[in-house]
Amino acid sequence: MGVMKERAINLLDEYGDLVDVYYTQFIEVAFFLKVPASHEMVLAFLKKKLPQLTSQELSFLINEITSAYHDSI
Repeated sequence: MGVMKERAINLLDEYGDLVDVYYTQFIEVAFFLKVPASHEMVLAFLKKKLPQLTSQELSFLINEITSAYHDSI
């Protein structure tokens, strides 16, 4: 297995659930306050919650989580 593929799997195993919860919280608050939510705002919020992850890692996790949602629609 490639190093990048292994890293992706580890990220999803370790942080997938946390990012899902924090991402959902952010979206719910933005919806409740009726303010637009940009990708940059989500990254800044998640970076405060999970400072050990890079922006690229967080973007990857967001894309994986949201793509799974879109695939099921």
